[in-house]
This record gives sequence, structure tokens and C-alpha cells, in this order.
Amino acid sequence: MNKIKKRILIISVLLFVSIILNIYNYNRIITYKLEKYSYKNNNSILLINKIIIIGDSRMDFISYKKEKMNIPSNVIFIAKSGATIEWLYNTGFPKLKEELKNNNKYSYHVIFNLGVNDLNSDISATKLARDYYNIYNKVIEKYNNVSFYFLSVNPIDEDRIYKYFSPYNKRTNQKIEEFNKYFINKLNKQKTDNVEYCDSYNNLKFYLPDGLHYDNKTDKRIINYIINNCVKINQKYKI
Repeated sequence: MNKIKKRILIISVLLFVSIILNIYNYNRIITYKLEKYSYKNNNSILLINKIIIIGDSRMDFISYKKEKMNIPSNVIFIAKSGATIEWLYNTGFPKLKEELKNNNKYSYHVIFNLGVNDLNSDISATKLARDYYNIYNKVIEKYNNVSFYFLSVNPIDEDRIYKYFSPYNKRTNQKIEEFNKYFINKLNKQKTDNVEYCDSYNNLKFYLPDGLHYDNKTDKRIINYIINNCVKINQKYKI
């Protein structure tokens, strides 16, 4: 084999290997985007989808760190420290209604995550859950083309919360579990195509420095769970 043929062969082999590696890496990227919506990468969530999280201080504190946590711009927070069912009805829902004006243009995913403040009372957890469920339904019935999610009220650290919020704390994990159970049972009996329950309570690890609010790592776990496990992004438009 002369030098020219040998050189052509070497170049051909190198070119072939390069093409194979590029295809492999491309497929890895595509697979990653299809299977993992990492909130660290804005391109992993389509801008045609908008995620609206409605919550109290636990979500409000995350919203303050949105840029620092590199949460995509299409994740919207409607949250307030100390928020209760009255805040939801008087303030939260009007803000949500304003956001949903373009619900024929975007695919909206609304996550409800309230209740932990209302449980700091003598009212039974089941009654509070029923009141929340009924008020949520009034909104859900108006927007058939919006996907709604009930994110579980997440646990407290009972030892720490009594230390930092005593003598005013009346929240317990038992009450939180009763609250969540009502939603689970209700959805099992009354299945709706555009409503799902997301059980972060039993699927995540939580660290709560003051017994109620999350640390930074828990904040990231929560947002990752919502984006990667809870919300069902429309596969048709995925890139």
C-alpha cells in the first residue's frame, strides 16, 4: 500500500470514528432532555410550557432565590409568607387568573401547595383539607385546558418547630398527613384528567433549620421534584 492510499485510509477511519462519537453524544443529549428536565438548563423546559407555583413562605423564600438557583424564567411563583386559605381566595386566585389569560397560547401547569399555616389552628385537618379542595375545584372547573397539581403539604421537624415557634405552634406531622390523605382519597374517588397529586412528603428528604422552612438543598430538591417528577410536560413539543 503506497503512502497516499495509507493516508486516505487513516483519514477515512478517523472521520468514521468522529462521526460515530458525534452521533453518540447527540443521542446522549437528546435522551437527557427527554428524560430529565433539569431546572439548571433553561433549554430543557420548553418555553411553550409555563409552571405556576402557588404557595406560602416555603415557596416565597424559594422565589427570592430564583436567579441564584437558576430556576427557569417560565417557572412563576404566586406565594406569600403566612398565606392561608383567605389569602388564596382574595389574592392568590386573582393573580392566577391574570396569569392564565394566555392559556390558549401556552401550556400551563399550576401547582397548589398551601395548608401548613392553616394547620396552625384548632380546626381539624380534614375540615381544612375539604375547604381547600372545594375552593381549588372552583378554579379547576373554569380551566379545562390547564393542568393542575396538588403538591403535598410537606413535613415539619417537630422538635425544632416547638423550639422556634413555641408556644404558638399547633402544627404536627399527624395533622399534615391527615390533610394530605384527604386529597389522596378524594382524587382516587373523583379522577379528573387534568388534576394530579404529587407526593413529595414521602418521596423527598427534608431539612428544616427552624422546623418549618427549608434549607437551600431542600429548596433545590423541591424544585427539581416539581419539574422532573411532578409536572407532565407535553411530549409533543419537547426539544
